[in-house]
Amino acid sequence: MGETGAAGPAGPAGPPGPAGPLPAGIAVLPSSALYLAFMQEDTSGGPVTIDAGEFTVNGAPAAGFEGLGPNAYSMLYLNGVPQEQDLYALTSTAVTIDLDGSTLLAGTPVMVQIVSFSVEITA
Repeated sequence: MGETGAAGPAGPAGPPGPAGPLPAGIAVLPSSALYLAFMQEDTSGGPVTIDAGEFTVNGAPAAGFEGLGPNAYSMLYLNGVPQEQDLYALTSTAVTIDLDGSTLLAGTPVMVQIVSFSVEITA
């Protein structure tokens, strides 16, 4: 046998493998809260702000919107229809909705859902 020649060029990368399991002792814990309010009067035109105290969560009055932060996301539903993220601003004390010329009728349900994630390390 002769000498081994120079290595050829590398071939194309293969498909990525499946995601592996989380290391033992680490758990990702989701938490969800759904806040519900109803429009008290017909509202149209510009932005409308609804204080968190006008909402209920699990049937009890809400003191504020809890769970906001970098490990969370929120959704606004008007009459059960999800709204685009750029149509509203949410703080811990209120939600401001940009109606952009639309009208919300009295009795329209307004729902804010906040989903947050935390990590628990037991090992």
